[in-house]
Parts: sequence; C-alpha cells; structure tokens
Amino acid sequence: MNNEIAKKLKPCRGELLSVLSKAIDDSMLLEIAKGDYESDVKLHLKALRDIRDNSVIPAPIEWHPKEVLELIRWSQPNDPNWKPGSTGSRGHIMRAFSCVALLMAAPEEENKDYFEGENDTLAQLIDSIEFLGEPYEKLIVGFLVWRLQTIDHLNEERLFFILAILFFILKLHYKLTSGEILEMINTLFEQEKTIRESGFSKNDNKWLLGLTFFDQRHAVWLSLAEKLFLLSESISDKKVKNRIIDVCEHLLA
Repeated sequence: MNNEIAKKLKPCRGELLSVLSKAIDDSMLLEIAKGDYESDVKLHLKALRDIRDNSVIPAPIEWHPKEVLELIRWSQPNDPNWKPGSTGSRGHIMRAFSCVALLMAAPEEENKDYFEGENDTLAQLIDSIEFLGEPYEKLIVGFLVWRLQTIDHLNEERLFFILAILFFILKLHYKLTSGEILEMINTLFEQEKTIRESGFSKNDNKWLLGLTFFDQRHAVWLSLAEKLFLLSESISDKKVKNRIIDVCEHLLA
C-alpha cells in the first residue's frame, strides 16, 4: 500500500482503543483481570486501568496484564459456555479491547519478540468489530493502516492486515479509485509471492494461510473470503470485481 492510499485511509493509532475504553466499565475490566483463574487480580487490574483510563500501553509489556489480555483475546462471546469472557456485546467489547491493546503493544521496540501469530489476534478483532458494527467498523480501518505501517515487508503478518483493510474499505464503501483498490490487491499478491520465495515462511502451498504456523483462527479468514465474494457482486468495475474474486478463490482453494 503506497503512502497516498494510506493517507486517504487516515492512519490512527489510538482512536479505536479510546472508543472501546469508554465502553469498558469497571465490572468488565475486573472480569478481564480475573481471566487467569483469578490469579494476581490486583496486579492485572492496575495495568488494565492504565490502558483503559490513560491509553498507556506497557513497553515492555509484562505478565500483568499480557496474560489476561491474551486469554480474553481467545474468548468466544457467541459461545455461552466459554470461559473466561462474557457473551454478546459485552463479550465482544472486552475481546476487541484486549486485541487492540495487544496489537498496539507489539510494534513497540521494547516488546520485540514478545508477540507472534498476530493474524490470530487480528482475526478475533475483526470478528468482534463486525459484531459490534458502527462506530467501531469505521475506526478499525485507520487503526489497521497505522499498524500495517509498523510491519516489515517480509513479515507474513503484513498480508493479513492488508486483507482486513481491503475487506472493510469495500464493506464501508470507502471512496478509493478502482486503480487504488487494484493496487492494494496487486500488492497482496506480489508480497505473498515474495515472502513465499524468501523462505521465511511455513512450507505450505496454500495461498496466504500457508505462510504462517499460527492457524488457530483460519476459519475466520476463510469466512472473510466468503464475505468478500458477496461484496464483489455489487462492484460495477469488472477489473476490480474479478481481482477480488481472485483473492477469494485463492484463499478458499
């Protein structure tokens, strides 16, 4: 994604966290803090309050609150039997908050090597943001563009962020030109090929998903491909439509 496209999409580091934080009440914060079998609740809660109230992302991030953020990251708000975590909107807000905090912490220099498999975290965030709808869907684009700019071009995680951005700009009808959308899609294919040929990825022929060993939420990415296919039906530009279908077919093959 070139700088002009990124500028149009208005990269923003903190607004999504700020809006989510306003939706996190004390009982929800306490529930996150209790996520590790109610161990070290006070220590987790102190660090979580700093994130919610002051937008302070720890660097380096310590066990408190990384452990409970990661545990809530794995929660399934649509499953009433899943613990830790809540159900419905409450659960999705808690999960989105946790995912955003983790994704914001990862690019900090002090947190280098503390994080891996971010495509799983991103998948959980996408799932929750879609459930919550506006205003969260509008805010996620700027957040993802900001985060994309922090990821090395030979890191396969970058491609998942591009795919997520593509999905939301199409869903939300962002005013990008056909050429700009095609450039994003071409970048996705070109960088996938470059990373695959670099040898720094999992040896798997499956397009994009085969680049990573972290595959616990690949079902979300496959579901996103199906949604992209549906979105393509309303696109009048045949070149754009066909390239989006290419993305879907490669993912679902």
